[in-house]
Amino acid sequence: MSIRLKDRVIILTGATSGMGKDMALSFAAKGAKLVLNGRSEAKAQRVMEELAPY
Repeated sequence: MSIRLKDRVIILTGATSGMGKDMALSFAAKGAKLVLNGRSEAKAQRVMEELAPY
C-alpha cells in the first residue's frame, strides 16, 4: 500500500468506465478514499461493487 495515498480523498470524474474506472481501482488499492462521479448510475454501482474489497 502506498503511504502517500493512504487516507487521501480523491475526486474522480468519469469514474464509471475507461481510464477513470482504472484509476479508481488503482487508487483504492493504494488506500485512497474516493468520491466517484459518472453519467450512469448503473455503471457507478458496478464500479462500487468492484471497489468493495478495498
